[in-house]
Amino acid sequence: VAALEALPRVAPVCEQAMALLSNLARGDARCQGAVLQAKAPAVVVQRMRANVAATGVQRFGCRLLAALAGGTAASREAILHAGALAAVCQGLDHHLQASQLQSEGCLCLTLIAGGDGDTSVLQPAWHPASGALYSANVSLRMLPLADVYLPYSRLVAPSFPLGRDRKRVGQGQ
Repeated sequence: VAALEALPRVAPVCEQAMALLSNLARGDARCQGAVLQAKAPAVVVQRMRANVAATGVQRFGCRLLAALAGGTAASREAILHAGALAAVCQGLDHHLQASQLQSEGCLCLTLIAGGDGDTSVLQPAWHPASGALYSANVSLRMLPLADVYLPYSRLVAPSFPLGRDRKRVGQGQ
């Protein structure tokens, strides 16, 4: 976390620090607790927002947030409070063709939404204004084989634009 704070705009440093933190967060409860106690979610979200053009920063940030989202309800609440949904969605929106990032980001959103069945922490996060559902829909459509699994899907309202070409759901599919 200290490296992320010391060198906020050096993408390779951010990538490596986030990769190491995500490995630690995949450990037992003590490891996840240490990552949370170091205020990693808030710092990682800040770095993701500051380095939106850096695909690796977005990918490893999503990986770390997914590792935390797969933990306890308290860890999901901490990443939501840090602004993880907005940061993940921003990264997904800016890197539509980066399949590894799209996979990591969708996994993160899935783990936040799925959790342990306690959806109370998600109420404000999944508000339509957050853009989370829109970004998840766009990301799913950009993944390989999305056309196989989602050819006629209507995950968002028909009035929401899809992707950078601004096609509407149901048009040009």
